[in-house]
Amino acid sequence: MCGDVYMLPHRISNYQIASVEPTIITVSYWDGTNSKWVKHDTHDLMSASPLNLVGLKIGSNDFEYDSANALGGGSNLWKFTGTGTFALRTNDEFGKEYFADGYSEKLRKDDIVQVGKIIAEQISTNAITADAIDAGAITADAIAVGSVAVNKLTGDVTEEYPIAIYNPAFNVPFGGSSVFGTFNVPAPELVAKRKKISLDIYYQTANNDQNNAKEVSIRPILQRTVLANASAEDQSVSIGNIVRAYSPSGTGSWTIVVAGNKIQDIVPGTMLATSDNGTNPHKIYGVRYDHDGYQSAGPQTEIRLSGISNLPQVGNTIYVNKDNFQTSGATNVTLVDVSGLTNFITDQVPAGTGFPGRRRQMSLVAYLPASTLTEYLTLSFTAAGLSSARAQAQINQVVGTMENIA
Repeated sequence: MCGDVYMLPHRISNYQIASVEPTIITVSYWDGTNSKWVKHDTHDLMSASPLNLVGLKIGSNDFEYDSANALGGGSNLWKFTGTGTFALRTNDEFGKEYFADGYSEKLRKDDIVQVGKIIAEQISTNAITADAIDAGAITADAIAVGSVAVNKLTGDVTEEYPIAIYNPAFNVPFGGSSVFGTFNVPAPELVAKRKKISLDIYYQTANNDQNNAKEVSIRPILQRTVLANASAEDQSVSIGNIVRAYSPSGTGSWTIVVAGNKIQDIVPGTMLATSDNGTNPHKIYGVRYDHDGYQSAGPQTEIRLSGISNLPQVGNTIYVNKDNFQTSGATNVTLVDVSGLTNFITDQVPAGTGFPGRRRQMSLVAYLPASTLTEYLTLSFTAAGLSSARAQAQINQVVGTMENIA
């Protein structure tokens, strides 16, 4: 029977092939010493058609086996594979001339491609392209950690979890801060991922002064727990040299500029320093990507910093942190504010407004550096600018989502 694959379990010194359909035939023999297939030859029969039989002869003495001229160093296992069907004739070691029986590889595909049937060493490098794998064909637990870079993953690789903290009458303290609740972001699957926390905060304000309106200002503080004695090398990553540094008019802050898109490396609310030991760090209050750049210098990232002394200057190599540059200290953990907020949300409360008072909502979105760990977070609130003790604020409920983003 004609096929596109033939196996010959004996030595050969000659063979003949013929086909009536276009085909490329690869002939290989088994190298028992090195346990691998070795290509012997390739034959082009692409000119064959039902009206044009194409054939060829290889080796010595077409009519019997010639041990002195054995092919492939005398290998006793041969494989003939074609892109189309063909006929194969040869002689075995006992001088028997015969037409070999082949099979069609297409008929075996359903049996070959099954769970557990294909092992990694059977797939050549670059043999399978991304568009050759249907969506959903590979499950997440089939990809080993570290084998696929985060930026190579596409599709539904973000993990999303709900969060809801309820406290019907949490009084926001004036001056200091108080913990409203704690929660954890689960460790991501497979690879390191950034964390995104999106919170809607519902609160109410009151004013017991019967004659005068009062202002209540509230600021949420989202903190993550980090190791306080981790080495700086484990915490910091350089994002390049400063190409511009200036103080925007009327802001009282300091802005530095680095070349390129560095947004993926920066977490607002965390810290930046000009040396990897965390010397003179400054809190990052804002970040902005400018595709055209200052004076059309090309893509740049602008970073707004806190502080008025020891400010980073043009030419400095800067580092952004993973864990707030906590490079010393005897304690094992510390809390780092990652809210990125510097201003309070101010609400003017009319005179004679009692609880439940004026109902309000504010939102908070924070990003954490990529990691493979569970994140431990604390949500606190502080109030300022209270005109008198008669003005008050209460947080009632916080709802939102936590995401591990690839």
